[in-house]
Amino acid sequence: MFPRKATVLAASLALALLSSVALAQGPPGGPGGPRGGPGGPSLLNAAPVQKELNLSESQKSQLKKLDTAMGQKRRSSFSRRGQGEPDPEKMRSAMDKLRREHDEAVAKVLDKKQKERLSEIELQREGILAVARPNVAARNLFQTGP
Repeated sequence: MFPRKATVLAASLALALLSSVALAQGPPGGPGGPRGGPGGPSLLNAAPVQKELNLSESQKSQLKKLDTAMGQKRRSSFSRRGQGEPDPEKMRSAMDKLRREHDEAVAKVLDKKQKERLSEIELQREGILAVARPNVAARNLFQTGP
């Protein structure tokens, strides 16, 4: 029983450490608060994240242009919704489509190592809530047995 408690304690300490690193990166979206989802445009445009990913000036410029273009697409998409009651399912679908477009475009700008590190930073930023994501839960990071 003791090894299991030790494993749970070690996992808890690791989670606390990861959370403190994520908090040290500041609030998502900078001083104004969040402006995008996990890994959204605000995360890639944050100077500490750019430094951590070791982005070139060319990559920074490409990501800034991408952020601007995606912002315009978002505004255009939701300004055409009309004056009636918005359909939450259509809105969610439209946002998912834009998010996938954004992720695909980002994948073309970053190299493999940068994508892996960005994924780790996104996990850190989400903290304990990340385990609710199926792809994170499937990794079974907190396995306590053989």
